[in-house]
Amino acid sequence: MGNMGDGGWEICDDPDVRPIPPCTIYSFGINYDFSFDDEASTVYGCHVFSFDPSMNKLPDKMDRSPLVHFYKVGLSNTATITNNKWALKTFTDIRSMLGHNTKDIDIVKMDIENSEWLALPEMIKSDQLTTVRQLM
Repeated sequence: MGNMGDGGWEICDDPDVRPIPPCTIYSFGINYDFSFDDEASTVYGCHVFSFDPSMNKLPDKMDRSPLVHFYKVGLSNTATITNNKWALKTFTDIRSMLGHNTKDIDIVKMDIENSEWLALPEMIKSDQLTTVRQLM
């Protein structure tokens, strides 16, 4: 899915984990390339929530389409504002912000420049991955 190279990702299409509408995808790390998000919403009919605090040219919140929603927020192990004014939240905080506390998340895609290693322990410790079907 998405552009070949840095914007492309493989979604597991096995019957046990294939996204089936109404499905939900969290996509962390966009860098102005929404090709994965757009294609996943089109092919699977999923609501895709896209997150990237570094995209200064975009508003804090934006609907790209009825199914693709962008937030200028990043993922980390703690909620903070960085020196370059990026808003970071925990996975728990983001799920709560979206009202998805108990919702199954079909796919979590992360390409956040090694910050995955900060976020993942918090996601595991808080049991937030128990309702995630695919982690990429």
